[in-house]
Amino acid sequence: MMLMLRKYSPRFTTKSEIIAKRYAETLVWPGLILSLLLRFSMPQWIAAMLALGVFLYVYVAGTDYRNHEPDFAKQFPLWKRLWVLKGAASFLVATVITVGVASGLTQWHGREHAIQEVLQWWATLVVMVTSLRL
Repeated sequence: MMLMLRKYSPRFTTKSEIIAKRYAETLVWPGLILSLLLRFSMPQWIAAMLALGVFLYVYVAGTDYRNHEPDFAKQFPLWKRLWVLKGAASFLVATVITVGVASGLTQWHGREHAIQEVLQWWATLVVMVTSLRL
């Protein structure tokens, strides 16, 4: 009778999965703040300070997750782990850009400039592909 219920799921949530979800939720607000800061031009020294702050925050907030991560990795395949941690995606993107600017690998002139660069790259790619077909 219990299997006939519509919302019944025979899989139970593990402690490592709960901790991973909680960790991803703690990364949402820093990701939002970094994303808002990336709307503007960012010099390297500001990015370095932000990257240092982000690394310290991740180290402190992720202590419990790091303890349970080996169990989490054993229990779930990669795609399931990514699905559980999807809340931290904006944090990951903003952190990668910030660390890239802080290390001098790239420059950041604001989100509008980045969008314009991507559109220009896309238009160049389309022109190159269409010229190869002719």
